[in-house]
Amino acid sequence: MGYKILLPTDGSVTSRKAAEFAAELASIIPESVITVLTVITIPKTLYSRRLYWRAKDQPVDGQELKTLFVEEAQRLVEEAVEILRRRGIKATAAVREGDPAEEIVRHAHEGGFDHIIMGTRGLGGVQELILGGVARKVVHLASVPVTLVK
Repeated sequence: MGYKILLPTDGSVTSRKAAEFAAELASIIPESVITVLTVITIPKTLYSRRLYWRAKDQPVDGQELKTLFVEEAQRLVEEAVEILRRRGIKATAAVREGDPAEEIVRHAHEGGFDHIIMGTRGLGGVQELILGGVARKVVHLASVPVTLVK
């Protein structure tokens, strides 16, 4: 079946560096397969109220907003998959919704992954602190080796 690597991504610089590292590792381990995963986290308050975007004249409700989150998530994973495929690495994509660290660990367990490779920090500012916490939580919860790339 090969060596299964889970590569969580949020589109950040460290996520792209993690993809490069995963590609290097996969290139030296025969029959490696990488799954790129992103986790959507939509605040519950967005489901219960209507949002108005200045860029559009019509209101956007919670379901429409979720569709936008899903589309962006799919774009992020496909971007990372393309980086890997250009390097000759077999890669697939997955999108989940929920708490990022818990969903990463759950996906790794359910999919029988051998290794998780992810960036240490996410998308700058306050999010960076939150996503840094995701990396720490994954290390704490995971039952497989986790490599953090900075």
